[in-house]
Amino acid sequence: MFISCNNESKPAETAEKTEKKEEAKPAEATPAPAVNMPYSADYSSQFVMGDQKHSEKLLTLFKQWDDNKVADGKAMFGDSVHFYADKWEFHGSNDSFMAVSKKQRANYKEVKTRVQAWIPVHSSDKNEDWVLVWSTAYTTDMKGKVDSASYQDTWRINKDGKFDLMYDYQQRPPEPAKKK
Repeated sequence: MFISCNNESKPAETAEKTEKKEEAKPAEATPAPAVNMPYSADYSSQFVMGDQKHSEKLLTLFKQWDDNKVADGKAMFGDSVHFYADKWEFHGSNDSFMAVSKKQRANYKEVKTRVQAWIPVHSSDKNEDWVLVWSTAYTTDMKGKVDSASYQDTWRINKDGKFDLMYDYQQRPPEPAKKK
């Protein structure tokens, strides 16, 4: 049964039409249940979706790396750069970072990156922007040896819109099982 708030009379609807109208009604939004996290975040727990333009900028850097155009990315880095990798750290000027990056890239004849996912995020309480990327790099060194590794990267964008802090976590594929 339907109750109408107006006094206007309308022709009776068939049961079939009434059922269809009921199905078409959008579900009412229910508030998300409160959660009780077993840990508190040391850095920030207030991340929201960020600006996709930051992702575009980072993926452009990845493409420049693949294309051996490292110098083209110089303007995308801050005056000082901090880079943490599994077994390597860098803390220094933009110029020094470019020199190290060019030297590193010169070890490879070819690099091809496949990106599995990226997500730009914004830390509301810190007012910082980050881009998270999952990728796999396939490299060929100068002697022709082919290798690959998977990466999970976290890149921070400073107030000037430039990258200044990166965390790079690398995982090599497991060795094939030896035949017995």
